[in-house]
Amino acid sequence: MDIPAEQVTRWQNIWHKVCDMAYHRRNILVSITAIPQEDELSSLVEYYAKYDIEHLKLDFIWKRVSQLRDENNAFLQPLVVPELRQIYVPRLLFESDGVYAWFEHSFPNCVIFFWEDDM
Repeated sequence: MDIPAEQVTRWQNIWHKVCDMAYHRRNILVSITAIPQEDELSSLVEYYAKYDIEHLKLDFIWKRVSQLRDENNAFLQPLVVPELRQIYVPRLLFESDGVYAWFEHSFPNCVIFFWEDDM
């Protein structure tokens, strides 16, 4: 079953904002809060279990952005963005290998809050 297109757009836009800050220092935010929609609240894991969610995850966008190169053909390096102080997202779509180390480097002042902790 395919996940609704609006969900794909929603999550990819959120993760692109994060990556845009980390790799380009553009559109810097202090907080990113993704409010759960009603159908996501009942049971996040059950809601997403019926879909292939790999392309909704931060890791999906992060891997693509981290492969970008500059005008000298060197890989873009993640930058430090101390301004981001808080992010509120589902753990299910956030966590992956290396994401915490990257966040610690690029967003040293950011506290990560997960939907699952509020359910």
